[in-house]
Amino acid sequence: MVCAFHGHTHNQQCQIDWHPMYIEGTGHTEGEGCEHVFSSLNELACSTCHTTPFHQHQTIDQTLTAELSSLKGVLNLTHADFVHFHEVECSYLDGLKEPPVKDHVSIQYVQALDQVVNCHFQEMHIAINQAQIQVDGAYSKLQNAEAMASCLEI
Repeated sequence: MVCAFHGHTHNQQCQIDWHPMYIEGTGHTEGEGCEHVFSSLNELACSTCHTTPFHQHQTIDQTLTAELSSLKGVLNLTHADFVHFHEVECSYLDGLKEPPVKDHVSIQYVQALDQVVNCHFQEMHIAINQAQIQVDGAYSKLQNAEAMASCLEI
């Protein structure tokens, strides 16, 4: 899902696929929930700007812990629910470890093209090396012939 405002910068197909209005279960949200939490932490900057990094982290941790406790109460959640959410997400992601068949075929196609190109270049490399050997041999014979001709001229 992309946030409601970000969704309008993409093409129509992207909006239909990922805009919160079209995703079942998103409700009436703009998709900026994390931004709201992080922007609320900006208020801490004034009170922690002259403290040590330890105390800055401690203040952020305490603030987020309080927010999480409040959220748990409103949504009637427990720690076990978060563990369960994590397990469900891991299970879902484990199911995605194999690429779709179309992607798998595309990958195999590109790998096959790479092999063809590599074989072709190897054959060309061998042919070039053989030609270089022949040229070097012919050049050596030419130098010997010129040396012999110079001896005859004298």
